[in-house]
Amino acid sequence: MALALKKNQVRFFLKGSRQPVLATALGMADVASDVLLETGVDIASIPVWLNEWEFPETHSNPVLLQNIAKEGVSL
Repeated sequence: MALALKKNQVRFFLKGSRQPVLATALGMADVASDVLLETGVDIASIPVWLNEWEFPETHSNPVLLQNIAKEGVSL
């Protein structure tokens, strides 16, 4: 699942069980930087698992998820 947020910004939601945040974010940032250099599309490297999206109160920053839900466009 993906949401378009601002111009050229995309947020992806991760399936499966929650993994260590730092390791996941660093892996996502590595891929995101390659995508940005090749396409100009900024992929946010803040891990959000699908179950956190469905239950934002379980995320460390539920307000962030509420803002994404309010401003984002589902792709």
